[in-house]
Amino acid sequence: MACSRSLACRLFVVFAAFVPLFLLGGSVYSSGVVFNELLKRPCENVSRIHRPTWTNSSAAPPTSDATTIGCEEATCIECEGRSMGNASERTPSSEDATDCGGFGESRGSTAWGTSIYLAVGTSLSSVAGVLIDRFGCRSVAVVGSVSSALGYLTASYTPSLVTFVLSYGILGGVGFAFLYTSSIVVVSQHWPKHQAIANGIVMSGVGLGTVAFGPLSNAVIEGHGGWRPYFRFLTFCFIGTAVLSLFYASVDGDGDERPPRRKLFNWTLWRKPSFVIFIVAIVVIFFGAFVPIGHTIRYARDLCVCTADADLLVTYLGIGSVIGRMTLGLLADRLPFSTLTLYNTCVFFAGVSVLAAPAISSYAGFVCFMLFYGFLSGVVISFILIIVKSIVAKDELPQALGWAISAQSPSNAVASPIAGWLYDASCSYSNSYFFAGSMFMVGFIVLCLIPRFQTKTEGSEKGDKKPLPKTGATCQKAQVQMRESYV
Repeated sequence: MACSRSLACRLFVVFAAFVPLFLLGGSVYSSGVVFNELLKRPCENVSRIHRPTWTNSSAAPPTSDATTIGCEEATCIECEGRSMGNASERTPSSEDATDCGGFGESRGSTAWGTSIYLAVGTSLSSVAGVLIDRFGCRSVAVVGSVSSALGYLTASYTPSLVTFVLSYGILGGVGFAFLYTSSIVVVSQHWPKHQAIANGIVMSGVGLGTVAFGPLSNAVIEGHGGWRPYFRFLTFCFIGTAVLSLFYASVDGDGDERPPRRKLFNWTLWRKPSFVIFIVAIVVIFFGAFVPIGHTIRYARDLCVCTADADLLVTYLGIGSVIGRMTLGLLADRLPFSTLTLYNTCVFFAGVSVLAAPAISSYAGFVCFMLFYGFLSGVVISFILIIVKSIVAKDELPQALGWAISAQSPSNAVASPIAGWLYDASCSYSNSYFFAGSMFMVGFIVLCLIPRFQTKTEGSEKGDKKPLPKTGATCQKAQVQMRESYV
């Protein structure tokens, strides 16, 4: 296909892949806002629940330690006074209108919603890689878009947490796997030479989505009746990505559209020690990666940060993520050390920041944490493609990337609920963040083993450059120039 070779078409592919990652990143990273809504009691049960109120706004609450008021709904009268008016002026009806609409489950149980979504989305990425080899990026991305739309639509009508997990977690997770994997692979196929830059631009969509969806999700939820209208809004967004997915043409290294292959699982990947070590490291690292994303908003609210300010933390996370993905994506090919060294460094300092999170005692501290963690975690997530490409051959990339994303599924399934249960058991998020930070540190140690096992023949360069026919110096030079023009 001639168009797939032109610069304009390749730039449009970047845009077409940017939009789904913008939506996927924004919806996942804003899960902390949705998490708070799901914790609320069902509206039909509010009239039967009595909540204590203070008749004097100047009176002190029963205790000054916000984290010991209660595990189910730790709160602070000063925070309520700033965000919703004086406590003495709040009526039961106004409380009921804003304090229902969820499922009323514990934090550990509610966290299963997002965890199953991410677990299914990552575990099926290996299947998505095989299907990309079999049917091409376009077909897989269209199916992923439709599945995402159906997942959000059906979840918006669910009456219980169980049905929410089945619809959003399963259907939405399938859509995430297919759409996310195909969007990354199609860009790597169209930009083999400048892959770090192209990948940084596309993956910045995740960060920009976080910046946009922080206030957007809060505005839709607060202004249009809760999380259900927000999910219906996302349904229409993913219908739009189905249209953009039609431009996902799978190409070979020369820019020619290649026919789908009939190859199934490539088990030879698991004979590469460096690849196996990287997969193990990913499993461990992601036990900590999404804990701050899913729980920091609620953690801030427990420490008397007002609702609006706490929800805004998602935006700061996104800003840090965009800066990290774009800056280090542009510099990755120009640094005097390897991309793997850069990746290891980011993993280490991400762990340090998470371990230090329980010491936060002010809103400014939360802002600094989210900016710094967003910067580092953005690189940890987006550079997976670059690391995999440095380990495997080019024709192995779709399935290798699928396995690398699937490696996140065990941690995505249980890490956030574990953090929630640790909170439920102690009424404190300290243990939750110590657990997450420790996982980063163990993952860092595992990553340091890769250079000892990586052979000189590994890497995407193996097989990337086809040998030129020996037809004379002039013809050979012309072919080289033509090939470089496509890259």
